[in-house]
Amino acid sequence: MSNLEPNKLLEEAQRLLPWYLTDKLSKAEQGLVNQALELFPALQHELLQEEKRMRVVRANTRLLELSAL
Repeated sequence: MSNLEPNKLLEEAQRLLPWYLTDKLSKAEQGLVNQALELFPALQHELLQEEKRMRVVRANTRLLELSAL
């Protein structure tokens, strides 16, 4: 269980989502994201969106060469 305030927990979990999907987090960080996913149903939607973005980039790595102006 995280000692973070709910808003801070959500912010931290959002920041960690890409690494959560690539299994690059420590056990504590994974636990934090899991806790946030349980507490914030909208975070599940963000996780799915991040997963979709990852699939698109994996399918077309040239996207990584683009830059925003």
